[in-house]
Amino acid sequence: MLDTETGEFTEKRLMHEGNAVRDFYAALEGPVVVGIEATGAMQWFLELLEELGIECRLTTCVRHSLKTFSTSSVPSPTPHPNSA
Repeated sequence: MLDTETGEFTEKRLMHEGNAVRDFYAALEGPVVVGIEATGAMQWFLELLEELGIECRLTTCVRHSLKTFSTSSVPSPTPHPNSA
């Protein structure tokens, strides 16, 4: 979390047990913006944020994105010196 007044950054891990997620987000004060990575199982979370009046911004997962390349750009393996 980023406190926009002090610039302080705080990290918190929430366990998805009981009402822990709802209670955490409901307790946040002031205007809140939540960033979330777009996933197939996020609908419940988007509905919760909307119910609590919290703005949500979606992003795609960058670190797991697939990169395509031509196999012609991949160097051929060097044969092992002991292979015959």
